Amino acid sequence: MNKLFLYMALAFFAFASITFAQPAQTQSDAQAASKQGHDTTQATHDEATGGKEEKEGNSHWGSNGASTPFEKLLAYLGKFHALAVHFPIALFLSAALAQALLLTRKKEYYSDIVRFSVWLAAFGALGAGLLGWAHAGPAPAQESAVMMNHRWIGTTILLGGLATALLMEAARKPSASPALRLAFSITLFVMAAFVAINGFLGGALAHGGMKHLLPGMMG
Repeated sequence: MNKLFLYMALAFFAFASITFAQPAQTQSDAQAASKQGHDTTQATHDEATGGKEEKEGNSHWGSNGASTPFEKLLAYLGKFHALAVHFPIALFLSAALAQALLLTRKKEYYSDIVRFSVWLAAFGALGAGLLGWAHAGPAPAQESAVMMNHRWIGTTILLGGLATALLMEAARKPSASPALRLAFSITLFVMAAFVAINGFLGGALAHGGMKHLLPGMMG
C-alpha cells in the first residue's frame, strides 16, 4: 500500500513538473490587442534595423540561418526540443525527491525508484540536449546571455545525466564507500537544480525573454 501511494505521489509530482513548466497562455481581449499592437511596432523596428537584435540574441542557426538540406533537416527535428525537454526535467526532480526520501526514511524501495528515474532522465536529457542543439544550431558570434547560458547548461545536463547514472550504479554496489554514496546524492541534487534553472531559462526564451517572469516590473 505504501509503495502504491509512493508511485502515485511521484507520478503526480512528475505531471505537475511538466504542467507548471509552461506559463499560462490565457489573456484578455484587451491584452491580446495590446500585444498585437506591440508586435506590429516591433516588426517595423526589426525591419528597419535589419533584424540585428535577432541575430545578436536568440536566433537559431547562427547568423545565416539553415541553408543546406542537412541543416534544414536538423532545424525541423529541433522543433521537437520543446516537447522532449519536459521529461528529463520531471524525472530528475522526481529522482531527487525519491533520493531525499531514501536518505531520510531508509526504505530500500526508494532506491529502485531513484534508479529507474535517473536512467530515464539521463537518456531523456541526451535526446532533449541533441534536439536543443539541432534547434539552435551553431552559436552565433554574438548571443544573448540567456540563450548562451541555456545552451551550455543544457550541454552540461546532457553529459552530466549519463555521468550521474554511472555514478549511481557505482554507489549502489555493496562495496561502495559512504563518500561515494554521498557524492552521488550531491550530484543528483545538483542535476535537479540544473534542470530547474535551465527549464526556467528555456521558458524565458520561449515566451519573450525575461519580461514575462515579472509582469509590469521590467518595462
